[in-house]
Amino acid sequence: MKKYYVTTLLSALLATSANAIVYIDDVTIVYDMPPSLLHVLSLQDSLEGYGLFQYNIEKVDELQFEFKYLGIAEINSLFIAEIGEEITPEYVSGTTAFVTNRDVASGTASIDFAPSQTRYLAYWDDRNSNDTADIADNFGWVSLVRVGDYLFASASATAKGHGIVVGETEVIPEPSSSAFMFCLLMFVLGIKRTANGHRAAKSLA
Repeated sequence: MKKYYVTTLLSALLATSANAIVYIDDVTIVYDMPPSLLHVLSLQDSLEGYGLFQYNIEKVDELQFEFKYLGIAEINSLFIAEIGEEITPEYVSGTTAFVTNRDVASGTASIDFAPSQTRYLAYWDDRNSNDTADIADNFGWVSLVRVGDYLFASASATAKGHGIVVGETEVIPEPSSSAFMFCLLMFVLGIKRTANGHRAAKSLA
């Protein structure tokens, strides 16, 4: 009975983990048309060439690059981020977006890139189109490096739900999942202690 219960717990845990999907290196910057195009390809891999959202990128002076949203897809936002930051619903709700397609006034912004500089942007995509960041949305990051007069995406990752840490490629687990894992560990350890106790009692008998 106990073995069956442990198997059931493990199966539930694996099912929870299976829902946590991360798409790696899914951001591209296309230069076959002026101005350049930041293209997030995540989560639409069944439809070749179709992505979550797109932003125009244009070099406007020696340092500044302008990002401008294209009026497509659901609500999405870009954030100036640092490596190690957790991009979660709480982060999105409490952080001012660098650029977003929520309204025209917030749809264009510029950021400085020195020659050879690398900077990180985080992004949020309102997957459920309810204008609220929640654990069902898409959260991601991209590392952009300047080479000459151009920006290139050197690395990126998008988490389908829950959140992601900038620079990492794993979904941030739900608090409930972490608690579940802790309870499972305690349960297994309890069974092991009980089994060891029974063996010790038998050896003394």
